[in-house]
Amino acid sequence: MKLFNALSLLNVLKRAPTILDWLDRHRWTHVGLMLFCGAIVTAGVIAPWYEVAARMSGSWPHHNFFLIQKGQPVGRGDLVAFIMRRDYVERVQPGHLHRDYADVGNRWMKRIVGVPGDHIVIKEDEVYINGQSVGRGFGIDRYGQRIDLASLPEVIPEGEYYVALPHPRSFDSRYYGLIRKADILGTVTPLI
Repeated sequence: MKLFNALSLLNVLKRAPTILDWLDRHRWTHVGLMLFCGAIVTAGVIAPWYEVAARMSGSWPHHNFFLIQKGQPVGRGDLVAFIMRRDYVERVQPGHLHRDYADVGNRWMKRIVGVPGDHIVIKEDEVYINGQSVGRGFGIDRYGQRIDLASLPEVIPEGEYYVALPHPRSFDSRYYGLIRKADILGTVTPLI
C-alpha cells in the first residue's frame, strides 16, 4: 500500500509542471512580475533623489508630468517644487475664508524670480523685483473673494525666495509671501 502511494505521488510530481515550464507558458505574467519588481527596486533606489509628479494646476497647460530632482541647489530662474505650509495658507485664509487651492500639504511648482538680496517694491498692486515687474495683484480670487497682496520685505532675506509664474492668475508669492529654502523639495523639469 505504501509503495502504491509513493508511486502515485511520483507520477503526480512527474506530470506537474516545473516552475520554468510555468514561466514559459505564462511569459507575459513573468514580464509583468519582473517589471513590477524592477519598479519597486528602482523606486526605492531613486526615491531619495527623484520623484515624478503630475500637473497640479492650469498654470501649466503644456505639460502633464514633471521630474522633481531633490536636494539640488536652487537659484533665480529655477522651476522648483515646494510644500504649501500652514503659515503660507494662513496668510491667504484669514478666519472665515477657505481657498481650496491653498490647502496645507499640497505640492506646488513655481519659478524662482526673487533671491536673497533682491529688492522688492509694491506700487499700485504691482510687484517689482529689482525694478522688473513680476506680477500684478488682482484683489479677488477665482471665487470672487477678496485676496490681498502679502506683506513683503523690502529686501529678500537669506534662505527665502519669491516664486511666481508668468500666468496672470498664478497663485504665488504675491499672495502667500516668500517661501523658505527648507520648504523647497527640489528643482523641476517638465517631462511631457
